[in-house]
Amino acid sequence: MKEILNDVAVISLPHRDWSCEAVKYRIKLNPFPGETAGGNHLFVIIEDRYELVKHEKSRSVLANILMSRYQSIPARRVHFLFYNTNNSAPNGIIVNLYNFERDDNRQPVIKNTPVDYSANSAMCALVMF
Repeated sequence: MKEILNDVAVISLPHRDWSCEAVKYRIKLNPFPGETAGGNHLFVIIEDRYELVKHEKSRSVLANILMSRYQSIPARRVHFLFYNTNNSAPNGIIVNLYNFERDDNRQPVIKNTPVDYSANSAMCALVMF
């Protein structure tokens, strides 16, 4: 597990009245937790300070910006991990993973529904360390 990038995306968030915000993110290349074969995936790890999990349009704007930076990565290999600390969660952290798919024009599009990995200790370790 190796963090290869720690960067900021400056975006205007529709749900915050188009306010410009600096969204910090980290990128890790790692095999998918629980799958030993299949190679590395690109995990974009974002602390959800701006409630992006609740707002589909803002999430889509962020996804378009970040996917344009990594155009050569196939959509099925890119995953967005949004996390928040929460003492009532099983591992003390809420982790929502968003996958990507291709639209009719073969462009990457973020899926609308997340997969909740809050109870998965391997995914929580990927976020925390």
